[in-house]
Amino acid sequence: MRKLLAGLTAILLFTGQLLAQKTISGTVTDEKGEPIQGVSILVKGTNTGTTSKPDGTYTLTAPSNAKVLIFSVVDMTTQELSIGSSSIVNLSMVPADKTMQEVVVVGYGTQRRQDITGSIATVKGAAIADKPVQSFDAALAGRAAGVQITVPN
Repeated sequence: MRKLLAGLTAILLFTGQLLAQKTISGTVTDEKGEPIQGVSILVKGTNTGTTSKPDGTYTLTAPSNAKVLIFSVVDMTTQELSIGSSSIVNLSMVPADKTMQEVVVVGYGTQRRQDITGSIATVKGAAIADKPVQSFDAALAGRAAGVQITVPN
């Protein structure tokens, strides 16, 4: 009798957790109606999220108190959408209005070209493309002034 009572209690507790969630699905498209793959969909204020499939569709199990979804992807404006009690949420994303500035890759990150105070050297891909070397860093050796290439043992 005691085991039966414990089993019923456990079932009731887990059922409550299942009922405290809702499934949200939909499609993410661009302004032309084409599906967008790889859009991050996140429930605002939580770590619950998913990404859209190649056909732009997604399915997300969210807490029952979820109110806002955040949609983000590279080259598109991040959008927040109120979901209310809806279980189907479709969104048409808008391209981001960003202009790319000239970026320099340095050994410890990236910086804008105008923020660099040292000298900058450019090595074109054609200069190292057909060289028979074992690695990329070996191909750079001797191509830019001040660059030291070391190989750990």
